[in-house]
Amino acid sequence: MANLQLTFACQDYDHTRALTDGTVAPEGVDLKCVHISPPSQIFLRMLNDEEFDISEMSLSNYLIALGHDDKRFIALPVFPSRVFRHSYIWINTNSGIKKPPDLKGKCVGIADYSMTALLFVRGLLQHDTASPPRTSTGSAAARSMSRFNIRPVFASTALLPTKHWTTCSKPENSTLSR
Repeated sequence: MANLQLTFACQDYDHTRALTDGTVAPEGVDLKCVHISPPSQIFLRMLNDEEFDISEMSLSNYLIALGHDDKRFIALPVFPSRVFRHSYIWINTNSGIKKPPDLKGKCVGIADYSMTALLFVRGLLQHDTASPPRTSTGSAAARSMSRFNIRPVFASTALLPTKHWTTCSKPENSTLSR
């Protein structure tokens, strides 16, 4: 019997490389791996055109699809992108913000409300400050938030004057680990 032919799309991660370069091969499967960057292109191509048999998928986009009763995909608890998201909260060093609770009532800019990394950041802020975010936009998802003033912005950290910007540090007694 011939092997099952499958196409798998993901970004080039060191911890998936043995699978994507063929060093490790799934039994009974001829796996064609496609590396695409940025991963958002994988998500769009899969959500819009179902272009691959298997792909990395944004948790946020998957949950949004499920929320719209789109059940085309089955999520597996495999997380190829593993990053400690506290390091993705940038603050102006002149703002007086020293720890996550200092963010209450402040304007927090995000690139895209549906970005999974920012879903985790919103959760971290809620956990670290015991206070859920709020947003100034009018969407149903946005109205469900309530404490931080979150606004979508389009900016790159490369554009920030680095002498005035730093990341929030991991709070003491946090249950999260790197």
